[in-house]
Amino acid sequence: MSLKKQLAELDVKLKALTFRTKCSDEVIEKGEKTAVERQKESIVAIVSTINILKGNIEEAKFWAGKARELELAKNHDQTLKFEKQLLEQKLEAAIKTKELSENKVRSFRPAIVILEVGTNDLSHSKPEVVGSKIDDLVHLLLQLPYVQIVGVCLITHRAASPEFNRQAFILNQYLEVVLDGVPNVFCWSHKGFLQRVKSPFLPDGVHFNRRAQYTLYRSYRGAILKALASLPSC
Repeated sequence: MSLKKQLAELDVKLKALTFRTKCSDEVIEKGEKTAVERQKESIVAIVSTINILKGNIEEAKFWAGKARELELAKNHDQTLKFEKQLLEQKLEAAIKTKELSENKVRSFRPAIVILEVGTNDLSHSKPEVVGSKIDDLVHLLLQLPYVQIVGVCLITHRAASPEFNRQAFILNQYLEVVLDGVPNVFCWSHKGFLQRVKSPFLPDGVHFNRRAQYTLYRSYRGAILKALASLPSC
């Protein structure tokens, strides 16, 4: 019998017991021994049934709880397994990306590396996380024997994007702090965009228009000249 049916039957038996108990005074007053015995047997039978039902219900609740616990444990294990697989995939992708980046850098063997990274990452990661990854990349590049100078471009703000600009401000501050004092590394800020009378952005408010792209290329040139000036004399 299901737990629901047992609870319904228990309710019926309790109501019957209440009714029998109320009738007991009337039966006793009549003084008929046979009627009193029948009343007593009836009440004892109902109480016995109630006790059995209560025991069955408690047992059913116990096993229902156990089943629920087992289901939750199974779901938890499945979740952990999925998260583990996802983490392994992310780590594998990160390793492949790192190897690919290292191979590209090795193929060029540059003495100067100017990094323009982190903008897209802010859409799905906290600025401190993005900054930490950039810091790791900088130190990875510095371990290569031919890389002598690394410049890190700070994030440029966007038009009408207060949340992105807030994240960019935090990331820029983070980079300036963690990279300050690191030998052969400098942070570079692109200037001359937001001071223009006309907007430097395309209608999407994200990408630069042609005029602003020229300003950006000039800024890259400035970063490269700064790096060249910092190269040790031969």
